Amino acid sequence: MIIALIDSNNEELDITNSFIKNEIQKYTSNFIIEKIDNPLTLDFNKYYNVLFLEIEMPKDGIELAKEYLKYHKTTKIIFISNNIERVFDTFDVHPFYFIKKEYLKSTISKVIKSLINKIDINNAYISVKTDIGLIDIQVNSIKYIKSDKHYCLFFTTDEIYKVRDTISNILLKITSKNFSRIHQSIIVNWQYVEEFRYNTIKIDQEYLPISRTYLTECKKIYTIFIKNQI
Repeated sequence: MIIALIDSNNEELDITNSFIKNEIQKYTSNFIIEKIDNPLTLDFNKYYNVLFLEIEMPKDGIELAKEYLKYHKTTKIIFISNNIERVFDTFDVHPFYFIKKEYLKSTISKVIKSLINKIDINNAYISVKTDIGLIDIQVNSIKYIKSDKHYCLFFTTDEIYKVRDTISNILLKITSKNFSRIHQSIIVNWQYVEEFRYNTIKIDQEYLPISRTYLTECKKIYTIFIKNQI
């Protein structure tokens, strides 16, 4: 999961970052938080699962969220601000939550819990950049992903997508526990694994190698996955 935390006040940016980090790591270690103290530097070409925004900044936080959502409709928006008078203005972007900054410490726990549950639902989508532009792919439709030079190939139930991204970055976007890295260049969705033999996984007649680095962990994960399906 990739999170952008945007606040022009550096001191409050660090405090908020600490609270969010402490809560998210209770659920997963597979996340990264990018602190942005200048809203004008937000990269609209980069996908974030969540944007935490202050409203009162050199560039209005609500307007910034509106612009970003034009490119990434599935991103969750959470406002953190003491400007409670602007709550109704935020409705245009359908925020996931509005946190009054002075109550951040007492509120963030339930917000993060709700956020994790929402992102992990089965019909979650991720936005990826292809040669034809940005598209949303349903996470559960992905069978496996293989890196190919500067691209990654998404093998889904519908078709194959060529995505400009890295395996490491993609793994951060996918929060579902059904996915694991089995090789430096391969991620698999355990739901589609037909066979696990020695150091090889079979999906759709394709035999995918498991590297030594991930073999022991893959065996543990696959065993747990199978037990949960019974």
